[in-house]
Amino acid sequence: MGDLPALWSAEAAAAQRAHARHLRRWAAFGSSLAALVAGLLVGCGDHDSGPAPRSAVSAVPTPSPREIVVAAFDRTVKARSLGFAEQVVVHGGGRELAVSASGAADLVHRTVAMTLTRPGAGSIDLRSVGGALYVKSLYLAQQAGVRKPWLVVPVSAPTEIAGSFAGFEPAKVLAQARGLVPADVQETGTAEVRGAAMTRVRAKIGAQRLTGLSMLGQAGLGGAGLTGLRENVPVDLYKDSQGFLRRVLIILRLSGGATASVAADFFAVNEPVSVDAPPAGDVAAGGDFLHGG
Repeated sequence: MGDLPALWSAEAAAAQRAHARHLRRWAAFGSSLAALVAGLLVGCGDHDSGPAPRSAVSAVPTPSPREIVVAAFDRTVKARSLGFAEQVVVHGGGRELAVSASGAADLVHRTVAMTLTRPGAGSIDLRSVGGALYVKSLYLAQQAGVRKPWLVVPVSAPTEIAGSFAGFEPAKVLAQARGLVPADVQETGTAEVRGAAMTRVRAKIGAQRLTGLSMLGQAGLGGAGLTGLRENVPVDLYKDSQGFLRRVLIILRLSGGATASVAADFFAVNEPVSVDAPPAGDVAAGGDFLHGG
């Protein structure tokens, strides 16, 4: 037998070397595992980094119903063109009085073609082009003693017919209705307008604020016609999915049990509109006659 202490020393050294190799293998395995886990985490981060800390999220406030309505008015006024149908109807004493206007407007070039219907005057065709208002009415032509189908006056002239045109001019109606929107507006769901789904928003305003709505004046419901109305008046506003205002509806309860409704529809937004002046040979100056109308 050899020297036992020497053999033990050799065996101990061999054991230590084997243990060291074992530790190195575990260390290498641990490094590989750490690298694998890190890679998986990075890969997951590419797809979903998880919720950001609350402090890093920038909150986007949800627009209020009033902001939605005002934005719809502004978007509609900035449209290139639109069609319109407006009406004021008064019921009372077993009678009905209705004044209406319909047509199309090029909001870029500020031209309007309108058919106006009034009691006692039938239908009147109007065209506003280049600062002139062209009026086509067999009744008015006969009263003026002219044989040409169209009469013309400046659109800003202080005439009854120019005032009627201004009362229903769609850009003005939109601007006036926008001014009616109060601070307290509630979203009330959906409704259908001309076959399309709309968001309906309801507001209530003081009746005296309606004195600035020129459509009412065309039915004799100006400031004096609204005197004594103290209750809040419901106003329904309808917005389409593209953010355009499509309908304004106001219902009034007048004294003596009479009622009045004001409705303005806007449609065919941004569709092509062409409004031209009538041929010069078909136009007669209507200044003196229409000024006296």
